[in-house]
Amino acid sequence: MFSVQIRLPVALGAFLMAMLPAVCGAAEVYEKPPDRAVPPVALFSQPFCPGCEAAKDYFHTNDIPYVEFDIVASTQARTTFERLGGRGTPLLLIDGHRVHGFSIPVVEQRLQAAGLLEEN
Repeated sequence: MFSVQIRLPVALGAFLMAMLPAVCGAAEVYEKPPDRAVPPVALFSQPFCPGCEAAKDYFHTNDIPYVEFDIVASTQARTTFERLGGRGTPLLLIDGHRVHGFSIPVVEQRLQAAGLLEEN
């Protein structure tokens, strides 16, 4: 599996994370933390995507709050996905950083950097 990390300027990353629900329309939020208006992890997914299911399972197992945007069900989510440079699913935004595909080491590194996962 191939994964690429692209860094966004911190202000732009924070802005994207704050604006995602408004831009993408309806989304499913899983375990929304009380101290943040928006979960720090966004998952752009589509039905029957094995990587998307693996990401969701990982987030549930590790109690990582996330918001999911189905790019098939929502044209707004699809448009945002394309604007973010999405080439395939899953596309993750972890604390404003894009991660293409699902790779546990890459995701854990991003989650640890965001303070969402303790180092082992």
